[in-house]
Amino acid sequence: MKPMIPAAIVTRMQRLPPAVAAMALSLLFSLLVIVQQPVLNDDAYSYMRAAALFQHEGASAAFAEYGWYSYSILIALCDYVVPGGLIAAAHLLNAVLQCVLVLAFMRSCAALSGERQQWLAALTILAFPLFNEMRYFVIRDFGFWAFAMVSLWQLLRYREHGNWQNAVVCAAALAAATAFRLEALLLTALAPLGLLGNNGGKRIALLYALLGAIALVLALLCVLLQLDLLALMQYAYRYYLPRLVDLRDLLDTAATQLMQQLFSADNYPGSDNAGVGLVILLFAYAYALFANLVNALSVPVSALLLYAVWRGWLRSTAPWRGPIGVYAGCALLSLLGFISIMHFVTQRYATFLCLLLLLQVPALLDRWQHHAMDSAHPRRHAWAAVLLCLYFFTDSLVSFGHSRAYLPQAAAWLQQLPAGSGLQTNSAYLAHASGRVDRYDLVTPLPQATLAQLQAGTPLALVLKAGEEKLRAQLEHDPRLTLLQRFGNTHGDEVRIFQVR
Repeated sequence: MKPMIPAAIVTRMQRLPPAVAAMALSLLFSLLVIVQQPVLNDDAYSYMRAAALFQHEGASAAFAEYGWYSYSILIALCDYVVPGGLIAAAHLLNAVLQCVLVLAFMRSCAALSGERQQWLAALTILAFPLFNEMRYFVIRDFGFWAFAMVSLWQLLRYREHGNWQNAVVCAAALAAATAFRLEALLLTALAPLGLLGNNGGKRIALLYALLGAIALVLALLCVLLQLDLLALMQYAYRYYLPRLVDLRDLLDTAATQLMQQLFSADNYPGSDNAGVGLVILLFAYAYALFANLVNALSVPVSALLLYAVWRGWLRSTAPWRGPIGVYAGCALLSLLGFISIMHFVTQRYATFLCLLLLLQVPALLDRWQHHAMDSAHPRRHAWAAVLLCLYFFTDSLVSFGHSRAYLPQAAAWLQQLPAGSGLQTNSAYLAHASGRVDRYDLVTPLPQATLAQLQAGTPLALVLKAGEEKLRAQLEHDPRLTLLQRFGNTHGDEVRIFQVR
């Protein structure tokens, strides 16, 4: 019986560089996830509209309305050369950025632990569930993560070899990361300090000089383009800067409210003890951040890292603690600052810190591999490795959520409504896909807010989640609404389309 795959092809595959194979798999994974998830994340639509605005009115209009949205300009430029529209261009751009991230992650692992762990590094990043689950997202974070990781890779090489070329690429990568997300400014300011020790003063000075030169060139470019760089930065942080300036009062208020909820006025420590409340509040923030990080990493990876810390296995990376320590410190400080001023944090915001922690995993897997080969039961370890790989790749690449096919079905049905009738909806996807809402990026997901703004003669497409029975009853008894069609899934989520009288 002939083998299914010719021997020549198998030989060529074995000779394929790990980075090339990993990036090819990354592209394949992106395609698989995108096919399974036809409905974009809610943030995507502001990027889509900013890209369309750039195409019609130029960069000044896009920056004036959306602020720090260079990512949208890249999407618009890709759209000129990629068929399929802005969404296809965004997916392609993200797939390329994801490949850059995979490459930079693998090369950073090589700088830390040697070339022989490249396949383990590829396995680590490609099997990371959080990264894979977000592949269909249209978010600028991919560019930030990719170029921040490139800068770390080049900083590690610059520390080891001292080549000025690595310093140039590191500085350029930090500038590119900042172009995607302004959070990279903290990283840009502190990353050169990862070179402290071992007579690194001259190297630090050179890196800061390169960063200053890039900043000067960008400032001159903005002047030529008549863009107010400082105003753009302030606009990008318009929701955060006021809270950051009033951080002390914000924390004091939150601590006071917390004490009033927990303690009575006439019992120790009293409901007005702001100092105790602040300690409890900061502990709560730290706990929430830790729990979010464990959830983002996944419980098995978190347990592996904690066990490695307990056993002292991470000491082998001591020569490189400077750069990684600075990067991890910046990521952690950004998270703590965000949760302190906004009072929430998501797994997506913890992704960069997770990627930095994952840099330790290939060395731990290599240690486990050698332990398995020397053990009395190597087959058990091999089966355990296979099962873990199946678990992570299945969790990463197979969608176990409830079907969202009812949303594209509803969008297709809306096309048969009279042209020019408009649409009222609480779904950014339906607003965009129907082509009936000009400002689809401003659609609120709250059904009650949409119902409060009903306009006679304009169709209403309302997305309802399972369990919202009270809202469904309200809709059925609303005399202004005539049900035209409904689409749903077996879980109970649905879209109801009404004519408003």
